[in-house]
Amino acid sequence: MKPEKVFKANPSLKAYFETSDGTKFFTENNAKNHAKSLENKAVKKVERGAVVSSDNKQKSNTADKSSKKASTEERIAAINALDTVEAVTEALKGETAKTVKAAGAEKIKALEASAAGSTDDGSTSEDVNDNK
Repeated sequence: MKPEKVFKANPSLKAYFETSDGTKFFTENNAKNHAKSLENKAVKKVERGAVVSSDNKQKSNTADKSSKKASTEERIAAINALDTVEAVTEALKGETAKTVKAAGAEKIKALEASAAGSTDDGSTSEDVNDNK
């Protein structure tokens, strides 16, 4: 679940804590206890508009290596939220799931088509103008 959805579902929530496997907690202590059972013990604090790790270093909201522990659905959602080919390419580094790789390839195609000014019928804006 994306941070926006968590905050929308919990309007009074100012922050929550997320473990490397994508599990979300309302208290840091519960998140840290859960993280003890994980290979990657990182816990990040997610505040409205920012993501901060438990050691207070700023992190981006893009798919990173810690999100690799997330489910395939969460990784696909993270890739679909990206808005540049470079970001999608970076997120796919080291990815092994065929469905996530396929979703990344589709996102890259969509971003490239958008950048090229494609219309819904596959023609470019130049093609449309030539037909006038």
